Amino acid sequence: MAELNSKSAKPRSDRLGRLYWIASYSKPKSQLHEKRFYFNVDEEFKYYPFFSDFGPLTLSNIYVYCTEMKALLANPKYENCLLFHHTSRDTIRRTNSALLMGCYEILSLDRSAEDVKERWKDVKFRHYIDASHIKSTYKCYVSPIERMFN
Repeated sequence: MAELNSKSAKPRSDRLGRLYWIASYSKPKSQLHEKRFYFNVDEEFKYYPFFSDFGPLTLSNIYVYCTEMKALLANPKYENCLLFHHTSRDTIRRTNSALLMGCYEILSLDRSAEDVKERWKDVKFRHYIDASHIKSTYKCYVSPIERMFN
C-alpha cells in the first residue's frame, strides 16, 4: 500500500471500498466535505513514554479504535460517504495510526498479517524503542506487532 494523499487516495481497506488512509502535513479544512468524511485520531490515541522509549499503542487503544471504526462504517449518516482516516506526517503519529488501521484490518476484516504488511510496504515507519533507562538497540517495527493479532 502506498502512502496516500487526498488527491491520489484509493479505496483500500474495507469490503465496501469506502475506507482510505491518508497522511499529510495539514488537516482537512472540514470533517464532512462533498460526501467525504475525514477523521483524525492522533490526539485521541497517544503513546506515553516511560523514558526515551517509543512503543505501540495499548491493546485498549486498538480495541476502542476497532469498535469506533465498526460504528463509523455502520452509521447511516455516512453510508454514502468515503471515509478518510487522516494522520499527520509526523513519523510517530503516522506509525501508530498505521498500527491502528492495520490491526483493524486483521481483527475486523479477517485479513492476514502478511496481506496487511504487503499493503503498507511503501510507507516509512519509525521503529519502536524498548522502555528502559539506557539507550536501547532493539528495534521493533509495526508488522511484527500486527502478527500478534493474526
